[in-house]
Amino acid sequence: MKSFLAGIQASTQTSYANNGKTTMLGRAFQKTINSQSVIGPPLTQFVDVQTLAGFSPTYSYYNPTTGHLFVLGPASANPVIALFNFNNSTGAYSYVGKMTLSLANAAATTHAFKGFVVYESGGLIYPVISTTGSVLINGGSYVAWGLSTTDFTVGGGTTIFFASGASQKAMLRWRDCVARALLPEAYLLWHASFLDEAHQICLDHHGDAAFFT
Repeated sequence: MKSFLAGIQASTQTSYANNGKTTMLGRAFQKTINSQSVIGPPLTQFVDVQTLAGFSPTYSYYNPTTGHLFVLGPASANPVIALFNFNNSTGAYSYVGKMTLSLANAAATTHAFKGFVVYESGGLIYPVISTTGSVLINGGSYVAWGLSTTDFTVGGGTTIFFASGASQKAMLRWRDCVARALLPEAYLLWHASFLDEAHQICLDHHGDAAFFT
């Protein structure tokens, strides 16, 4: 009998920076079961967000590099984000805490979330929410700038308000759809935002169009 190296993990990457691999986030993990090393898919797990954080989830985002699972609550002008530590190799998780963000709310806007992504760099956390508003000028892309894990508490007492100056831990808002020369109702089809910190670019995706800020 002849053995050979299958290289199942060779085509996967463990970080966003490694673009030479064919599969982002990985398709297979090496783990130990019954004292034997085996290759298998990442383990799923049911996380009872309602019981632990006190709200029903709408969007979630997982960072396999840091093991952070972010869960966004129902759409509102003051949405809640919960943070969990999650190991997708073993399925083990722990609840870190939650926090509240402050979005534009002129004339009591009803928000409808269209996308949610979280970027992490240098120990800092940048949640991005794309939203439409019943008051159209309040729709847009919002980022909570420069957060850390200590901002997430079990009691959820931290609220991030809009910035009043430069280099603050605060909410920022990119230009709305009118400033982008779109029809106001176009934001009803808004999909998501992607933040490229290295090049200081925000890419907003709208149907088959993309806009840079």
